Parts: sequence; C-alpha cells; structure tokens
Amino acid sequence: KKKENDYAILFRFDNDLISGSDDFYTNGLYLGFVNLSNSFEESIFPDFLGRGLSHLPGLNPDGRLVSSGFSFAHRMFTPHDIENPDPILDDMPYSGQLMFSVSAGTQNSRHLDAWTISIGETGPITRGAELQFDVHYSLLAPEAEGWQYQLKNEILVNLLYEHRFRLFEKGRETRFFDAMLNGSGGLGNLSSFAEISFGLRLGWNIPNDFYAPTSLYVNPLIGVLPTNKNQKKFSFYLFGIIGGSYTFNNIALDGNTFDENSPFIEYDHFNSRISYGFVLGSNKFHLIYNVVYEPITWENSFQIKEDIYGQLTFVWIF
Repeated sequence: KKKENDYAILFRFDNDLISGSDDFYTNGLYLGFVNLSNSFEESIFPDFLGRGLSHLPGLNPDGRLVSSGFSFAHRMFTPHDIENPDPILDDMPYSGQLMFSVSAGTQNSRHLDAWTISIGETGPITRGAELQFDVHYSLLAPEAEGWQYQLKNEILVNLLYEHRFRLFEKGRETRFFDAMLNGSGGLGNLSSFAEISFGLRLGWNIPNDFYAPTSLYVNPLIGVLPTNKNQKKFSFYLFGIIGGSYTFNNIALDGNTFDENSPFIEYDHFNSRISYGFVLGSNKFHLIYNVVYEPITWENSFQIKEDIYGQLTFVWIF
C-alpha cells in the first residue's frame, strides 16, 4: 500500500468534429476529482460514509488501495439532419444530460472494482440547445433547428459497477505491454446496460494504472491513478479497445420514461465499440487522445452506419 494520498483532476472534451459531422452523440464535457488512499477512512468521504462504503459488495478493501471521487458531466445528442425544423421520427431525438456522480473503488496491481452513483437531469434545464447555438454561432456552423422537440425535463438516477482485470503482472518498473479485461453494468433511467471489453496498451513506461477509454456511461475517473507511483519522467503508449454491450434502456434513445408522447427511436439493443488512441505523459500530467467508433443500431433515412467522435483528456496528478 501507499503511505500518502494521491489526487488527480481530470477534464475531458468529446466532440464528433473528427468525422466532419454534428450528429448523434455530438458533444460532451467532463470534469472530475479523484483520490487514492490507504483506506476509506482516509478518503475524501466523511468517516461515517467511508466506513459504510467498505462493506459494499465487490470492493474488498482489505489489502487494496481505495479510490474516492466526484465528477460533473454534460452531454448532448442530436439527429443527423439538424437543419430540419420538423419532428424527426426515424433518428435519435434531441436531448441534453447534466449529471453529478460519486464513485468509490478499490484496486491492487491486478484488480480494480468500483461503484458509481449518478444523479442529474435531462431536458431543457440542461441548456443543451443554448450551448449548441452559441458554439455554432461562434464557428459560423449551421444552426440546429429541432431543439423544440427535445426530451422533457426528467430527473435521472443511475448506479454503475465496474471490474477491471490486468491479465498479467510482470513486476518490472518499465512496462512496454499491457492487457486488460473490463466488465461493467449500469442500472437506472439514464441507461441500464451490460458491457464487456478487451484492451491492449503498447509503448514506453506504461503506468501501473487501469486507464481505459470508457463508454459514455462509465465514469472516466475509474482507474486513472496508478497503484504504484510512476517514477519515470516520460511515458508514451498506444492503446486499442474493443467491446460489446447489451442496452436494456437508454433515455437518449427510448425517450422520457413516463411520457408516452416523448420522441424515441427503435434500435438494436446489442452494440459494439472500438476505441483507439495514445497517451503522452509524465508522473504529473497526462494528455490522452482517442477516437471512438460505434455502429448505428437503428435504421435511418440517410443510411448512416456509424457514429465517430473524438475525446481529448487532460489529467493532473498531485
């Protein structure tokens, strides 16, 4: 175990400009803070809460370091034809999501387990229409004409569990290769799903963390701090992840939970995801860039088959 606390601040910006479009998952902003300590009693949580978290199923804090964190996220979704002022019935509805999340986890050199609870809102209260209008206005981009048909205001509550397993442990200070299996599941009116993925990392001085570019509803704070401090001043590696999921419900596709007149889309509940990119960093700062490819799981009049977007992440460890 470590003798001192480690902290990290993470900022991530998501956008689909990489594909030259402005549709489906079109923009995301994420800001989070995470701590890695010897026990939940030493974490950023109050003592009474820390003692309770140590009994959560799956965490097994004995002999592991514990992580605690909180974050804010804002996401926007639009159909492909944003210049159409009429209701669009065969494509993703307009919606915004504003979420606050609290996460707690444990990790050693081989295993990571984490729980995250998220609460937030979808609908006009998230100001998605205003944010997209301001950005498009400043960039002289086409204005989205259909936000008046967005999902209505609804409180969102979601629970997430994630397990990550490093397939081997060489025990060497300098790592050139790493491989992980990741499994996660969510439950709530934001999104209920089950997902499994496999990731490879190849490069110079790969840190002993569990970083993996996640699907949208998995907290990117999970695994960002290394189990053992990286004493090297420079690290660089490439990564690739392939995963599959089954979605039971997703409010961005299914529409408002309790409104029969809410816009929605019929979609295939099985989906896949490919993510690839690079990490450039030191023992204090990480710059992460990755590209995400997801097949479109519904029929649309434009015959679009995929959603591609980029993610740019900055991590400050102190």
